Amino acid sequence: MSKKRSDIPMASEFSPEQVNLKEVLEIANACNGDKVKFDNVIHTKVFPKSTFKTSQNCRLSMTRYLIIDDTTKLTAFGQSLFDVRNDEKELYSRLAKHILENLNGYILVNTVREMQKGKEKITLPTVAKKLREKGIHVKDTATHHGKMRQWLEKANIFSGWDINEVELENLTGTTKEDLEALKDLTKKQRAFIHSLWVLGSGEAKDIAMHASMTKQIEFNEKALSTEIVTPLEKKGFISVTKKASRSTFITPTALMEKEIMLPLLESLLKEVSSDLHRFLEKPLDEVLQDVDSTDTHIKGLALEALAIRLMNSINLKYVETRMRNATTGGAEVDLIFESNAAQQLFFSRWQVQCKNTKNVSLEDVAKEVGLTFHLKSNVIVIITTGKIGQAARDYSKGVMANSNLVLILIDGSDLQKLKNDLGFMRYILERETRTASSIKDLDNSI
Repeated sequence: MSKKRSDIPMASEFSPEQVNLKEVLEIANACNGDKVKFDNVIHTKVFPKSTFKTSQNCRLSMTRYLIIDDTTKLTAFGQSLFDVRNDEKELYSRLAKHILENLNGYILVNTVREMQKGKEKITLPTVAKKLREKGIHVKDTATHHGKMRQWLEKANIFSGWDINEVELENLTGTTKEDLEALKDLTKKQRAFIHSLWVLGSGEAKDIAMHASMTKQIEFNEKALSTEIVTPLEKKGFISVTKKASRSTFITPTALMEKEIMLPLLESLLKEVSSDLHRFLEKPLDEVLQDVDSTDTHIKGLALEALAIRLMNSINLKYVETRMRNATTGGAEVDLIFESNAAQQLFFSRWQVQCKNTKNVSLEDVAKEVGLTFHLKSNVIVIITTGKIGQAARDYSKGVMANSNLVLILIDGSDLQKLKNDLGFMRYILERETRTASSIKDLDNSI
């Protein structure tokens, strides 16, 4: 599998503290697609005391920011910046709007806003960790999000880590309340209105079919009105016309037609669903309390949020939530994680299933083992609020003894101990690792 690129674009040697934006635009314009000349001029004029690698990193970062193409020639957007290079306010406003709309900048802004709301400590590492919890791929050691913040600060969107909501609204033409409403949509609702944007208008069932085909999300046609259409209409994103044939014709409202909406939707589709995200914002002790809720919906979401925290604690990166498509043979997998290639020498995929049931049976475990052939998983994690039967445990041991799979079983008694000692999370994983290692001991299998 190829190495996944960060969702926050590379900004090595490309920040307001390192380069003068007007100067590098003029260099790119003068070099006109001559990559060797561009690197040499950047090295000579911008980074004369640094290694040549520094100028190359600057070039790559400008490419990731879509300012220049692979030949170093200005893109259409880069040319628009060059045209206003002498108007500093307009220059930085255009760059900031581009960052927000096209480079996942709004995800960064909203993540910081959520951390401020939760009174969390805001630093480069904590912001990176929060982004990963939301399903946004950033490396542990990356500083790209910090440099993105610096560029946004030049347009007065940030002051330090404080957000200027007035400037943000002026730049995007969208209020904080509008954007919060968009963020609160479920994953299916986001996919539906993204397909509406692509199609322009259409029958509700046709828009749902497009979303299903392009986003690998299943819609319940009988619940389309109550789960998708009515909520989106009430929130002001769509207009609905009932036809004589009982079909439902959908058109976007003026809010949905705003320029920033499409890139925002595409950014939000990368995040975990809004209902699950609310639990990720809670402190761990509150999540553990919700695991015991009498409301099965709350209990299930809390269990998934706990699983994400558990996987993040061992530096696994989030890939997908509630995956159900042709890849899984129609079965649903709660969570998928993968190893951090930057810190580990081998690739592994972790398949996580949360069971809000009294008992986990052998059949439950066997189903997960079967899915590994579709997903090419290396590790199965089963987390339950109830008990894991002896037959299920014996079957897990047999699978580990006769395959390269590792099964990690976490039951309700483990969750109860977590309430009294949050550090018990690490112990659980160490215990399960020792169990797998013992089963797979070569001396026992020869």
